[in-house]
Amino acid sequence: MKQKQRWKDDDTYCKGYILGGLSDTLYDVYEIKYANSTAKELWDDLDSKYKTEDAGNKKFLISKLFDFRMENSKSVITQIHELQMIMNLIISEGHSLDESFQVSTIISKLPLAWKECRKELKQKRDAMTMQELVKYIQVEENS
Repeated sequence: MKQKQRWKDDDTYCKGYILGGLSDTLYDVYEIKYANSTAKELWDDLDSKYKTEDAGNKKFLISKLFDFRMENSKSVITQIHELQMIMNLIISEGHSLDESFQVSTIISKLPLAWKECRKELKQKRDAMTMQELVKYIQVEENS
């Protein structure tokens, strides 16, 4: 009996710690929903909810990268920085994007007015770093 009571007490404390970490609005919802449940059931529900949201965020970032289109009316360098931010977010979410993939992605997304530049960059045999690409595009954009 003593062990069972201790387990119940520990479970109540644990559930209290979990609920205490939630915002006020979530606390109100989960406290009522899991009043007669264990801390593990509460934790499992929260874990599955937020893992699903995290996976959705990763999918959103990747689709944002694929759907990104550069416009002729905006600075190419500014748009490259936008693309780099998206790629850095994808990397921070646990995906790996090597530098050659990033460089190739940027080259392929150059606006239509940059058709000749894109063609020239694709034909270069040496692997180009991100810094080299940005410098090259800055020179081209300024000229």
